[in-house]
Amino acid sequence: MQNLSKDLSAIVSADKKIFDKLVVNANFCICDYLENMALNNEHICEIDIGIGILKIKVLDNFVSYEFIPSAQLETGIVSTLENQQNFLLTAVDSMLVNRLNRLYDNLL
Repeated sequence: MQNLSKDLSAIVSADKKIFDKLVVNANFCICDYLENMALNNEHICEIDIGIGILKIKVLDNFVSYEFIPSAQLETGIVSTLENQQNFLLTAVDSMLVNRLNRLYDNLL
C-alpha cells in the first residue's frame, strides 16, 4: 500500500509527524461532520477533502463510502494512465531546476 502522508512529507521537506497530526485532526473533523449529520437526521455527509469529495452514507446502521475525485485529480489520473505522464517527476524536476538557479544566482 502507498503512504501519501509519508510521501508528501518528503516532497515538502516537512516532518512526517506534522502530517500524522494533520490526519488525526482530519479524522476528528470528519467525525464531527458525521455527528452533525446524525443530529440533523440526515443520512449523507459530503466532505471536500481537497483532492475530491468523500461521501459517507449511513442507512439502517450500514455505512457506505464513495470518493469522487476533484476535476484536477481526475484530469491527472486520466493523463497518467493514457499518456504515462508523471506529474510528480515533472514537479520535482522543476523544483530542482529552481533550486539550482537560485544557487547559481547566489554564487554570482
